[in-house]
Amino acid sequence: MFGKLGSVNRCFALQICSDTNFIPLLQKLGLIKEHLKCPKCSSDMKLKPEKQISDNRVWICRNSENKKLAAAKGLCLVDLVKDLWFRNSKMTLQEVFLLTYELVKHQHI
Repeated sequence: MFGKLGSVNRCFALQICSDTNFIPLLQKLGLIKEHLKCPKCSSDMKLKPEKQISDNRVWICRNSENKKLAAAKGLCLVDLVKDLWFRNSKMTLQEVFLLTYELVKHQHI
């Protein structure tokens, strides 16, 4: 079902994308940062759910977790894909992962 040992097929790639641990997996693989410092105050930032963002995650400064207080100060948010090659795309992480899989899979190296 998932292909030969040591290879990944489309079904397996789709399964990975639908897993709740998709973002932690990308972090563990080094594809997404695990830690980020706030560009305004150099505090550690935390990855939090955010429904208005395509990937439903955003880095938020720990000093500004209280949104009412932070709104007055200027909430410091950093997009999850800020420094990645597809940052200007409207694609989700899952879509980028699947596109990358397809591009790599069909390359004859």
